Amino acid sequence: MLVMSDSYIDRDQGLDEGQQWLEKLLNLAKIPAKVIAQQQEYSYWLIIDETNLTPEQISVLVGVDGKVIDAIQYLTNTILNINNHDSEQNLAYTVEIAGYRARRQEELLLMAEYAAKKVRLTGQEY
Repeated sequence: MLVMSDSYIDRDQGLDEGQQWLEKLLNLAKIPAKVIAQQQEYSYWLIIDETNLTPEQISVLVGVDGKVIDAIQYLTNTILNINNHDSEQNLAYTVEIAGYRARRQEELLLMAEYAAKKVRLTGQEY
């Protein structure tokens, strides 16, 4: 079972535990890949190294409309924070592969800019 045994995840250990947990999940899914863990200002990024993955494996991990990568990220956050009853102490993990999150953010920004421009031009709701 992929549940962390400690009752509290120390912030200093959170990065390593996230990396180890995600690598174990990927191995169980028969997609062995290394995970690069990076601490950002407010969260931990777990980047799946796609170097030794096929395009098909990457596609499977992202899923249609990012549903699989979102589910993996949800599981990561849920499992790694499961024994932490103080929501203010929860660690935030973002799971990334092949630049998907960055591309998606750019798409969303473009959609928002388009919608705002259309509203300004027409004066109507979008």
